[in-house]
Amino acid sequence: MAALSAAERGDAAAELAWLERSLKASPTHAKALVNRAVLHGEAGDLAAELACNRAAADANPNSAVALNALASCLGMRGDCDAALELFGRVAAAKGWGDAEEFGRAEQLTGVVERMKKRMVEQRRQQGGA
Repeated sequence: MAALSAAERGDAAAELAWLERSLKASPTHAKALVNRAVLHGEAGDLAAELACNRAAADANPNSAVALNALASCLGMRGDCDAALELFGRVAAAKGWGDAEEFGRAEQLTGVVERMKKRMVEQRRQQGGA
């Protein structure tokens, strides 16, 4: 609740501090880890964003929220194969019961597949592999 209030006020520092406190109590909490990654990404710290998303997925290998967040992060960086593998795991497990995340994985699979196709086409046009 405190993190949500801080986020609503646009106080990223307070939200991050609250998340860090909550992670001390529950270090593998998937949503808290993913929200921490989002804050780092919004602040422009893309390395920390990726590291936090990896930590969330490593700590929660059957969490649709964590795997979708990491897959999205990887996809935005052009690592389409890794993103598709993670989205595929979520879809194959039907989101581990999370219908919203299952739908998100299916939708984003299509987005990343189209992105990968465009990247391959651009490389081909440039004379690359």
